[in-house]
Amino acid sequence: WSVRNAIEERDTAIGAARNRTAELALAAEQQAARALGEADAVLALLAEAQRRAAAEPEAELLHRGIAAQLAERPQITSVALLDASNHILLLGNATGVTLDAGDWKNAPPAPAMASGRAVLGRAVTEPSGGRWTIPLVRGIEDGDRPQRLAALLAPSYFETAFRALALPAGGSVLLLHGEGRLLSRYPAGADALDTPATALPPFRPEFSSLRTASVRETAPGATEARIGAFSRIADYPAVVFVSMPEEAVLAPWREHVLAKAGGFVLAAILVGLILVAVHGSARRKAEAAAAVRAAAEATEQRLRDRSTALRQLDAQLASFSYAISHDLRTPLRAISGFAHTLEEDCGERLDEAHRADLARIRAAAQRMGETIDRLVELASLSRSSVHRTDVDLSEMTRAIADELRRRDPQRTASFAIAPDLRVSADRRLLRGLLTQLMDNAWKFSRGRPETRISVGALSGDGATVFFVDDNGIGFDMAHAARLFEPFQRLHPGASFEGAGIGLATVHRVVQLHGGRVWADAVPDQGVTIFFTLAPEPAPGGAHS
Repeated sequence: WSVRNAIEERDTAIGAARNRTAELALAAEQQAARALGEADAVLALLAEAQRRAAAEPEAELLHRGIAAQLAERPQITSVALLDASNHILLLGNATGVTLDAGDWKNAPPAPAMASGRAVLGRAVTEPSGGRWTIPLVRGIEDGDRPQRLAALLAPSYFETAFRALALPAGGSVLLLHGEGRLLSRYPAGADALDTPATALPPFRPEFSSLRTASVRETAPGATEARIGAFSRIADYPAVVFVSMPEEAVLAPWREHVLAKAGGFVLAAILVGLILVAVHGSARRKAEAAAAVRAAAEATEQRLRDRSTALRQLDAQLASFSYAISHDLRTPLRAISGFAHTLEEDCGERLDEAHRADLARIRAAAQRMGETIDRLVELASLSRSSVHRTDVDLSEMTRAIADELRRRDPQRTASFAIAPDLRVSADRRLLRGLLTQLMDNAWKFSRGRPETRISVGALSGDGATVFFVDDNGIGFDMAHAARLFEPFQRLHPGASFEGAGIGLATVHRVVQLHGGRVWADAVPDQGVTIFFTLAPEPAPGGAHS
């Protein structure tokens, strides 16, 4: 161990922080893009209805769609219809519509009609109440009366979404407009929305022309450097930044260096005494030292080459995940939206068979969207780091059981959850594993007079084996080898919903914890899923 080792370990810690912030930035960008895309689809449906039914009173026309759409879109607080002079013709939310709501002095400008999509504006105050809002605006071609629809998005919705990312200590997420103005942030700070982003770390104006980047900077007037990454939302002028303080990243490294330094002082004294006592050839010593240095340099170069290859592979996987998440969702939203419009406009002229076909189209689009979500989650697990803490598995399981009961309160069900089950694991990943196993047990036992689900642990061979057991329909063990592979389903999709990715995700989470997972089943009697999680390695030991 030497100064070179210390520098390399420091670079490794900073590199890991860069990778972590890049993963979080991509996840935050996907959440923001999904919220904006859903709001854009709502505006497209309302704008199309306004154009095709211009003879109807605006309040009746828009209220028909506003109440249903906003009830399912918590990111939208209200929808406003404005004329060319910024006068609000109506202001509607999930409960009602107000006509002639006055002028909106700081209303966002009308977008170009040729853009074909809604335009994201800078944060402004609402026309009533003075609260901050993020406007998403779509123009309407209506002869000589140019109008525009604006969906007013809640900054607090994005704060809640970013809170679920499990940021490291001192981490923050900024949602910025392409013009370099603050739209939302988590955790909420003293900075007012629409603050210039150049006053917020770590931002530089030239980032708006790039797709992604990692940075290490000190903001103007700040004393601490931060490590961060950003990801630009492709269809809207918005950027997501995730950053963490460099001090927190390097704290474990500094403690390690100080501990090593104390040991090396003693080692240096012993080596000096040995050199005084031992006589030998200076030339042989020099040749041996040169050989050791050459071998060490060759090993270091191989490690650097392998690290570079792994980073390139990780970047390719992140790009693939983004392509799946973004490029496939856009046509799905169009399919679902136009099927909904066709059903509303032509519903009275369609027979039952055609209405059933439209319902199947929308259901298939929804299932495809869920499959895309599961694929992206499975791909992101390959880049996840395991942050172990002490987890009360019994309490976590009881919380999931309560969620299942609330989801289907009419079902007769009993849960047998062993007390005091504790494990050292990544809390977020373990929650996803248990949710998937409990969801499967709930789903495949819904035809029973009483659903019975048990969660417990067994001890053997020095390891703790956890299990989730149900009295569902089971399966033939001849097919068990395919159980944890993606898209492998042992039961017909018409009877049981799902994308066939859940148990593949469970298998990946268990792998990340150094454990293993297997199943035991009897047809028409139920399934038991067993899994182990390797204990946390001791300091200085090997990590998976």
